Amino acid sequence: MFNRRQVMAAAAAATAFGSSRAQETAKPVTIVVAYPAGGPADMIARTVGEVLGEHLGRTVIVDNRPGAGGQIAGTVALQAPADGNTLLMGDTSTLCMNKVLYNKFSYDPLNDFQGVAVLLRMPMVLFVPKSSPFNSLAELVHASKNKPLNYASQGGGSLGHLLGDMLKSASGGQFVHVPYKGSAPAMFDLISGQVDLMFDGIGPGLPHLTAQKLKALAVAAPNRLPLLPDVPTTAEAGLRDVAMALWFGVVVRTGTPTAQVVNLDARRKIAELPIAGMPHLGSGITFAWNGTTVLVSPNLKDGAIDVIDMQTWKTVKTIPTPGPGFFIRSHENTPYAWADSMMDPKSKDTLTLIDKKTLAPVATLREPGRTLAHTEFTKDGRYALVSVWEGQGAIIVFDAQTLKEVKRLPMSKPVGKYNVWNKITRSEGTSH
Repeated sequence: MFNRRQVMAAAAAATAFGSSRAQETAKPVTIVVAYPAGGPADMIARTVGEVLGEHLGRTVIVDNRPGAGGQIAGTVALQAPADGNTLLMGDTSTLCMNKVLYNKFSYDPLNDFQGVAVLLRMPMVLFVPKSSPFNSLAELVHASKNKPLNYASQGGGSLGHLLGDMLKSASGGQFVHVPYKGSAPAMFDLISGQVDLMFDGIGPGLPHLTAQKLKALAVAAPNRLPLLPDVPTTAEAGLRDVAMALWFGVVVRTGTPTAQVVNLDARRKIAELPIAGMPHLGSGITFAWNGTTVLVSPNLKDGAIDVIDMQTWKTVKTIPTPGPGFFIRSHENTPYAWADSMMDPKSKDTLTLIDKKTLAPVATLREPGRTLAHTEFTKDGRYALVSVWEGQGAIIVFDAQTLKEVKRLPMSKPVGKYNVWNKITRSEGTSH
């Protein structure tokens, strides 16, 4: 019997590998990485490649193609056949933000690629050299108002670049951007004191903290990190808007054949799934239905929800929605699954509620002209917490049974995991 953890791990490892015909060839699998060797993206890709090579019995090559905000790597991946043998490894910047930040970008992450999996999420930390005179974010900001400070980043349009610019805007300080081709060379110059500061993930920075080569001044997240309990957040320093999370993911060319389910214990493929436009496995949910468990996934390209029987791995139903969406959420104590259409400019203001027994849309909730982006539930499932993902947004609290609005909490672009309890207890209808 498969549990959801196993299915998620298997799909993350195998979804991208195309048809069974591609599996049977001896052609190597190539992971194209948008950053240079030695950085976090490279290390993650090599770890994934090692596991995939072992489990699939195939050679896995990591091909580092840094530069141009991910455009070099993206172009290489697009020029490869859509046979599942070439994967593109990217992050928050190269697979999401840079399309908007650049006047011209060589690929469209939504239309040119289809998602495989989000591999890792990592909080960002503000680092300075060990020799730096600054021991707090407040000291650094104060000094920047008298003299410009240089901040390194992983490249133009990277998360480190944006966080540095957000710090500049929020604090009124003088900060000069110094872009690098990836985290590793930027971190090297930071340690040597060639630049004054850098926002980077906790992963690449932690070894240097342990070796006392760096100091951590702030965590760019709402809460302190268990690994760095004495390091305050940017919010504690009065700069709560200077906060973003880094994620790494894998995509393949649009048109790559169906997804696969691999039994990690048996080390073999057991099924293929006709899922089109799946954002990532954390976007979907599972719940009990007619004596089986179904996997329910949104679709980045079409207004559709795919429902798949996890015993037979067959599509049970495709449910129409107003437009492409990213998340679907539910709870064991509510009869409905709540799906957004946030990827569609015309339907982004609409949530579709699906009856979990009939698998039919039964209601819609709208916030005209605004983006309804994410739904979570309270511990008991009584209330749904819906994100209005706008600068002047809100968390709207709905009664999950009557669908009536109970309360509205003003917030700036809220989206995320509002109930850790539902995650750690593996509540039905959320991602784990």
